[in-house]
Amino acid sequence: MFSPNETCHQGFIGFDIFLDLLKISSVLSNSIYIIGILALKLKCPETFRKYQTLLLIHTISNMFFENYLTIIWKFMLTPPWMSLCGFGLMFNYPAMSVGFFLVFLLSNAQTIIVLLEYRMKSVASFIPQKTLKISKALNYFYSLTQLLVFFSFIYSYEDFEDQRDYKLKIDKTDGPLPNFIFCDNCIVFNLDSSKTILFAISATFSTAIAASAQNLMSFASSHAISSNSSIFSSRTLVVQKSFLRSLFIQLGVHVLFLATPLLIFFGAFLLRLSMEKWQIFMHFLTICFYQHGSFSTLAMLLTNKQLKRSLKLFIKKLQRKLKLNSKTESGHNLQMTTTSLHIISKM
Repeated sequence: MFSPNETCHQGFIGFDIFLDLLKISSVLSNSIYIIGILALKLKCPETFRKYQTLLLIHTISNMFFENYLTIIWKFMLTPPWMSLCGFGLMFNYPAMSVGFFLVFLLSNAQTIIVLLEYRMKSVASFIPQKTLKISKALNYFYSLTQLLVFFSFIYSYEDFEDQRDYKLKIDKTDGPLPNFIFCDNCIVFNLDSSKTILFAISATFSTAIAASAQNLMSFASSHAISSNSSIFSSRTLVVQKSFLRSLFIQLGVHVLFLATPLLIFFGAFLLRLSMEKWQIFMHFLTICFYQHGSFSTLAMLLTNKQLKRSLKLFIKKLQRKLKLNSKTESGHNLQMTTTSLHIISKM
């Protein structure tokens, strides 16, 4: 086993292209986050303030998660092997990198549940008590499954940390592995270990609970608004639908850009697809996976009418201020010029 160097990069097709695209996408995504955070920090109506704070927490969580993926871990998916190779600042600690990844991913899912729960509570009087109790139980159960995931990961940590024997084994049974797989920065999921399988089952179960809670809250909120539309005032109905539609789009972006790369990655493993044919495509999917938070933030900025209104007002005020400063400065310069000419004329 050896640490990442030029040899570890040789097996990756388009490695330099991947890094260049990642740099460009990181600049764009952080620009989106800055605009999103700025929009969420602007003054807003009192009724929107708490929800705005929750959106701000979710956006900041996405930003930290994405920068962790692109700078700290910077992993690459390597089909057809169940392997993740990191080239970021923590390349020497691949097992620990997986642990931090779990923290960010599970907390990110939790912030989405909190947002959906808040929207559901805004129309709670129109939702059956049984549904509210089930959603609360699922939310509580998801918190317990997060602990289960962490404990199962700690239990299987040794399988992620020491992989020499397993890599040698699959090198013999599944054909010769490329040299870079034997680098310390590449981890392979040990499918022969009951500990790793337990961890995978725990993570899948936790994901299923989170998805169930999110779907139930989404359906309950949407159904409550649509079935009681005549009760709400026209303005309240428009605001509720707008917030909910924007949140659904954000959730859909998360699912699309997180789930799609992982499903294709696992599919490539099951079908034993050639890495030479799929690596460039996997680079693209990996970057999509990285950028899921910024895409979600962009969707929020484009679909949340309250945020767009606040941002437009801020831009208009800023433009007026800049024009006023420009006029003041021009007037000051004109006065200075006039005074100078007056002094010169008397010389």
